Amino acid sequence: MKKPLFAFLPFLLWIVVIFVLLIMPARGNAPVFHIPHLDKLAHAFVFCVMVFLFGWPYRHQLFKRNSLKIFIVALLACVYGIAMEFVQKYALTYPRSYDEWDMLADCIGAFAGFFAIRKVILYFNEREVFKRENFS
Repeated sequence: MKKPLFAFLPFLLWIVVIFVLLIMPARGNAPVFHIPHLDKLAHAFVFCVMVFLFGWPYRHQLFKRNSLKIFIVALLACVYGIAMEFVQKYALTYPRSYDEWDMLADCIGAFAGFFAIRKVILYFNEREVFKRENFS
């Protein structure tokens, strides 16, 4: 069953949010307190959310039916994160920090999103089976 485009609107909007965040000029102010590698956690989080939002419309369908689509989106999210690092390095006229570790964090986040939405979809699948078996 095809999903209507508006089911993927949060996913599409999130891609735009990530793009805007990654091309915004870096702030020069030092934070009041320093949390080591907080920016890597932020990268992982936003890419995790991206893949999760893509998979969310499939929560009431069998995971096996849509797992490849979601996995491919996780791979494409990695490519997007890597490409955006190169955009930061080569295409912007204002300074942005290029960092290979950000690329890794993006990929870790994307696959964390894949496994998180997998868990959610499998939960919904089990719930549907339980309802059918016990209430039909």
